[in-house]
Parts: sequence; structure tokens; C-alpha cells
Amino acid sequence: MNCQYQVACPNCGREAQRIFVQDSHIVRTQCSSCDYLLILSSETGQVIEAYSPGISAHTLKQKVTCS
Repeated sequence: MNCQYQVACPNCGREAQRIFVQDSHIVRTQCSSCDYLLILSSETGQVIEAYSPGISAHTLKQKVTCS
């Protein structure tokens, strides 16, 4: 049995869907407005797949050390 809820998208704030797939213990959050996607295990909380458009890799600060 699946349960579906309307939630605010964590990426753009518009309306998104959160679907609980009880048979496979999966939680899927998706937004059709900005194409956000997050799939995780409801048992462990481990991320299975994620896609969040609009976050540029250039804006992320990374510490790089070379030896």
C-alpha cells in the first residue's frame, strides 16, 4: 500500500509529492515544478537517489589538498 502527501519542495518551496511505498520501504519526494527528486530508505534513512537542480557545483566551497 502506498501513501501520498503534498509537501513543500525543499528546493523551490512549491507543492511537491511525498510517496511512501510500504512494500519496498521507500520514501520518494518529487517536485514537478523544479524536477527535485529524493529517494530514501524508510528503514535506514539512507539516500538511494537524489537530484536537486539549481545548486551549482561552483557555489559549493571545497577544501582541496594535494600532496
